[in-house]
Amino acid sequence: MTVAEIEAAIRLLSAEEKQHLLELLLDDGAAAQKDQLTREALDDVDAGRLVEHDDVKAWADSLEANHPCPQPR
Repeated sequence: MTVAEIEAAIRLLSAEEKQHLLELLLDDGAAAQKDQLTREALDDVDAGRLVEHDDVKAWADSLEANHPCPQPR
């Protein structure tokens, strides 16, 4: 299928069908970004770049305080 054929087919879609197609395309982009972020996170784990759970919990708990703790690194 050529680009021109795809464009012609899209022009024949109703507004609702075009919206649905756009949503599907955006969902694919979000899924690809999520996959990339997951791969990066797993690379961090493999490289030993971790933050202790207790440190993250203390930081998260402090967010409601007047003076939250610095973000753990």
